[in-house]
Amino acid sequence: MKIFLHAGTDLVMMLDSSWNKREVLFDDLERSMPRAWAAFVKGKNIDTVYVLNGPWSFTLLRIVAICINLTQDVLQTTIISIPKFSLYQYLMEKEYVPTTWVVFTGQRKKLFVLEQGQSEIDALVSFNHEDWLPSQLAWNYRIQMLTDHPVLALLDPWMMITYDHVNETGLYLSYAWSEIIIALSELDQRWMQVDHLEPHYVQAAL
Repeated sequence: MKIFLHAGTDLVMMLDSSWNKREVLFDDLERSMPRAWAAFVKGKNIDTVYVLNGPWSFTLLRIVAICINLTQDVLQTTIISIPKFSLYQYLMEKEYVPTTWVVFTGQRKKLFVLEQGQSEIDALVSFNHEDWLPSQLAWNYRIQMLTDHPVLALLDPWMMITYDHVNETGLYLSYAWSEIIIALSELDQRWMQVDHLEPHYVQAAL
């Protein structure tokens, strides 16, 4: 069985190839995430876990990594680590999404304002107040943007990527009401298998 875990927002999402889905809120994550993960994987014959591995808060990524690595130690599963930044670059290369986008890092008041081919650190910017964010970005970027910032997502749901399900064929996403299918063979080739999951933080934010 394939499992996909999204560890790039305050809402940790788990999907499996039997169409099961579970979400865990950031609140009390140190207690709720290990329990939810244990219940989600219990009794399943898991061969691969695909992890959308940040960037996000240090606490969330640390807890997710502990859960994934314990599973790997016990079940000997394959782990594929996919930094959110590189996944979005892939989607831009394939022309599935616009080439200018905004991604919140979950680390204090930092976010990405990216264009295709731009490096992660070069794209990192800071802002002084959350009230400034939507209006200033709307003014500076008068084109459709991909975003996972909760404030901007409320302004225009078209900007959001949603993760629908994973099966033996691929990872199914949606953007602007269009379905995107990434074959598992592409995920396996583009992103390396790791022995243990290392949390992907924003280096410039350390």
